[in-house]
Amino acid sequence: MKTFFFLFLTFIALYASSERKIIIGSFPSQNDADKALEKFESQLDAEFYVIQDQYGFNIIARPSGRSFIIALEPFESYQAAKEVKEFLPPTYADAFINKYTPPLEPQPSEQIETKDIITSVPVQKPVRTPSPKPVLATVEVPQAQNKPATVPEHAVVPKKPLQETASQNSAPVTPIEPQDTIPAPSTKSNPTAAVASDATEIPSVIVQEVQAETTTAQEPSNSTNTLFIVALLAAIVLLLALIKLYRDNQLLKEKLHASDTLYNGCCDEKNHLEETLTSKDAFLENLTLSLKKPIDTILSAAHTLSDISTNRKEHELLDNITASSSKLDEVINNIIDITNLRSNALDLEHVEFNINTILETVASSANQMALEKGVEITFDIDTKMPIKYMGDPLRINQILTNILNQSLNNTQRGEIIISLKPRSVTQKSIDLEFTFRDTGIGFRQEEIDSVFNDFADEHVYNIDSNIKIGLIMSKQLINTMGGDIKLKSSYGHGSSFVFNLVLDLPEKIEQRKYRLPYKEIMKYSALIVDNNVLAARVLRQQLEYFHLKVKPSFSWEHAAKIIHDEFHHVDFLILNSNVLGETSIEELSDIAEKQGLQIVFVVHDMRDIHYQIMEKFKHAHFLHKPFTQKKLLDLLITIHEINLEKESYES
Repeated sequence: MKTFFFLFLTFIALYASSERKIIIGSFPSQNDADKALEKFESQLDAEFYVIQDQYGFNIIARPSGRSFIIALEPFESYQAAKEVKEFLPPTYADAFINKYTPPLEPQPSEQIETKDIITSVPVQKPVRTPSPKPVLATVEVPQAQNKPATVPEHAVVPKKPLQETASQNSAPVTPIEPQDTIPAPSTKSNPTAAVASDATEIPSVIVQEVQAETTTAQEPSNSTNTLFIVALLAAIVLLLALIKLYRDNQLLKEKLHASDTLYNGCCDEKNHLEETLTSKDAFLENLTLSLKKPIDTILSAAHTLSDISTNRKEHELLDNITASSSKLDEVINNIIDITNLRSNALDLEHVEFNINTILETVASSANQMALEKGVEITFDIDTKMPIKYMGDPLRINQILTNILNQSLNNTQRGEIIISLKPRSVTQKSIDLEFTFRDTGIGFRQEEIDSVFNDFADEHVYNIDSNIKIGLIMSKQLINTMGGDIKLKSSYGHGSSFVFNLVLDLPEKIEQRKYRLPYKEIMKYSALIVDNNVLAARVLRQQLEYFHLKVKPSFSWEHAAKIIHDEFHHVDFLILNSNVLGETSIEELSDIAEKQGLQIVFVVHDMRDIHYQIMEKFKHAHFLHKPFTQKKLLDLLITIHEINLEKESYES
């Protein structure tokens, strides 16, 4: 910035002069400039010469750089040049005002002597053509009395060079008419003697043009000085740029050195932290393995005592010991798995397994907790899925159990829907999507981001330490199996854990198709009575898979009306015991006895069944939640075989 400011001040100082000039035109050669000057002067009138006398400027054709210009110069100020410009002929409206620069001085080799002026031809008007050498000698011009000056007939007049200025007289130049002749001097005569004083008068314009040539000869020296100053300024700018570049280079080297030092320090610290973490993981793994053996011993002893003990109080104590020991064993297993995953020491199995077996195992493990909290667990499984896959069933069971425990922990009442459907299927693999949707309290937005993070993160209010360890381990297992997990939640409106697993398919793909041993089952009609709309919808889809005709009802009153109106179109009832009261139980008992309907109660635990139901419906069927399609198939076969026995007995 300082450099540009210095250059600006320098150029202001160089071109601060207020003198101006008016440029009439620019031409490529001296001859073109002279012809244009003659044309310009022919258009001037007497008034313009009065203005010329007033402002004292010259009309000149001279070189300017590599071209030749016709100029009116000099003017004391821009305003003076502007006023004169208004009096130019209309054909020269494109003339412009520029700064005035004195003409360059001629070199010594370009100077000529007065001996080059030889009068040989008469002169009618000064001829402005370039001369090879300017005339330095002056010639005294005698004044003629009452008649124009004449030139000898054989006199030779040199052509006017480009630097010559026009006459400074206020009146226009009058052409000189030749009247008398002056004999040419001898070649042996004095070269300084040009014309006899009593013979003729030499026009004053010639003398003035000769003087103008000596004035314009100073221009080259001024131009040389300007070029020298510009070159000096350019050198200064270049020097400053080099200095700045050098400083920037030094600063960059210092920063690179500091960065290298910091990088080396970070690498050393990273290596140290990795070694510390490895040692801590090894210590944690050894500690958990040391704890696992006594925990297994406690569980084994508790199961043995539970089998031989008959005291109710002892059974309750043993159940508490077993539950606490199982929970501690689960925590230890999760910690062992996490340390193995971090050290890439966990090997996944690749065996064939049945997805139904895993789902039933997961539901059984969480059934006790669900019963205590009054939470229903429902499976919503796509019927188009295969039934067998290749993978690690133990780890998949572990993932499903950990996420289900979190959903149960966060749900005080309501239900948990476990959905399973394929995202994409190829000939060799399948991408399964699992969804655990609960009706619990949910998570805040700031809690969602830290659910699957490590233990050093801030506390998540709706997750205890044991479940958080299980979720972290589950996420790492899911990622290892080529999937990912996300939590979607709205605080106060429940939450959904959505994840996918990429599993291989066996060579012989077994679809989730359950063959009915009796085609007559496909002709049955069932009436579902359940106040849980979602559970009723899932049960209806599974029954329709076996081609049964299904009608849903959400209250006993509505169901009783359907039975009364469509008695012959209902083969059996599937109902939730929660929709029945004492009066409804009596009414249902009468209908079942009179019409011979098969009754199926959907229950979580037999302890929740009303004692009147056990008394009235001794031959009823019970479908325990959560149930799979395989359990439903077994139920349909059982109902059909009972009907066959009745028909056989009646016949």
